[in-house]
Amino acid sequence: MPYMLKFSAIPILLFISTTVQAQVGVSPSLNASFLQELRSRAPGHAGEAHDGLGSDRQALDRGRELSRPELFQLLSAFSDRMEADITGFNGPYQLGRKWFSPFYFGVQAPTPFLENKDGLTLGMAFEFQTEYNSLVNDGKGGAIFSPTLLWDGSYQVAENQRLTFTGGLGLNWITGNNDIDFEYWSDEFGVSLLPGTSIAYDVDLGALHLTAYDRVSARPYLGILQNDLGLAATLDLTDRLAWTLNYTFSKTYDIDGAYGSYIRGINFDMHTISTELAFKQSASLTLGLEGAWNWYQPDNLVVSGFGLPFFDDPDTYETQFMNIGLFGAWQPGRDLRIRLALGFQHYDSDTAQTFRPDGFFDGQPQQDDGSIYYSLAINQRLTEHWSHEFALGYESVLVLGGNYQLAHYANYGVTGQVWQGGQFTGSLFLEYIDRPRDANSFLNAANFQNTNTGIDLHLAQRITDKLHFDIGYASQYVYWDGDYGFNQQMGSVGLRYALSAKTNVNLGWQAFKAPGRNFNDGDHHRVLLSVRREF
Repeated sequence: MPYMLKFSAIPILLFISTTVQAQVGVSPSLNASFLQELRSRAPGHAGEAHDGLGSDRQALDRGRELSRPELFQLLSAFSDRMEADITGFNGPYQLGRKWFSPFYFGVQAPTPFLENKDGLTLGMAFEFQTEYNSLVNDGKGGAIFSPTLLWDGSYQVAENQRLTFTGGLGLNWITGNNDIDFEYWSDEFGVSLLPGTSIAYDVDLGALHLTAYDRVSARPYLGILQNDLGLAATLDLTDRLAWTLNYTFSKTYDIDGAYGSYIRGINFDMHTISTELAFKQSASLTLGLEGAWNWYQPDNLVVSGFGLPFFDDPDTYETQFMNIGLFGAWQPGRDLRIRLALGFQHYDSDTAQTFRPDGFFDGQPQQDDGSIYYSLAINQRLTEHWSHEFALGYESVLVLGGNYQLAHYANYGVTGQVWQGGQFTGSLFLEYIDRPRDANSFLNAANFQNTNTGIDLHLAQRITDKLHFDIGYASQYVYWDGDYGFNQQMGSVGLRYALSAKTNVNLGWQAFKAPGRNFNDGDHHRVLLSVRREF
């Protein structure tokens, strides 16, 4: 994140503390979402993951483009409870995500070009984006070249066995780069694997369905590689009662060498066991029990950086998260889906002692606590032309190198046709984070709180069958305890032209302005040109 280098020492430390040490996919709602997608791979449960928005999902995602954190944005809008969820979803609007596909949140799936009698289906696309970015090269500006290959395929190995493979492989090259350390092996070329890049093998044995999978993601703006290896099973106990059980082993590694040298917890192993027992009360209503256990084991690292005399951490640190609760899913038709969950969560953190004898870090005692959690998710197609979704919840999430934080969140989005050829999208979000004292936090005096809130507005207009125009605006306010925060304003204008049925050209401009509150002011802009070609 090159813009960190523009701040004075204390804001740098505060920003890293709140940005890097955050969620990696451990929370009751995300565990349930992951399990639901695994469960829906069983033929008898495929409809349980149906998105009520249908084709409007893509329009809603496009309308939130400015709130999608990227490497080449200044002070990117982010969700504190999602920021380090490097497995896939870093924006504040978590509904609609996919765990076994990168084709969500602005990435379009390629149309299959190969379907043969041997059971092979394959779609591929190549995207090439070049941009001028005023932020890079210490604010001098420079060109960035970003080719990406996308694929989406499956192979019917046997009548009851299916292999799926999907993903995206990208490259970023910055001309004259002198301030972004992508990986150990290169400061100029940054390799990315889109979150959701995966291979999965499904075996259907009648009442029992098995899924073995491996997911991998490499996010260049964090310089982190994560691999998730797992096995899931769904067993139909009766015609109306089914049990799903999943185990995932996640390994995360800092591949650029920047974070791991001074922040403990970036390199880690995590074990997750999640389960659901679901009873189909009727054709539209499912009730059940949900539960998960996550065991986070970070490496013990030498803590040093920014010229501060940190010391080695002699203690072993680990965190365990557990939750158990009730859930209900109501789907009266294909246009409406409601899911409500309520339960108890427990977190147990055994953390390190004092980093420095002068007390700059006063350490953190063992944490062993619990609370209720709840989540509500609604997505619905209101009419032929309008759709909306709403999410609300309160839950604990993991903090890398710390222990846990508690998050209240709510977000809403609506999209629809306002006139002939005109698509409007509007979204709002609010988060309130409360985190107990953290041995890695630079705010040791008391519990740490921060509030994120924002709005996204977008209008797309079809000018001709081939030419489309869009304009967007987003604003986000972030406030941290200690009187640190910022209000970011973002704007965009774009044109999209279809050269043919398989080739599209996009031209865009994006601007970001972030007047600081105890931060330096900053603004920058991007001019983007991209070409997408489907095979």
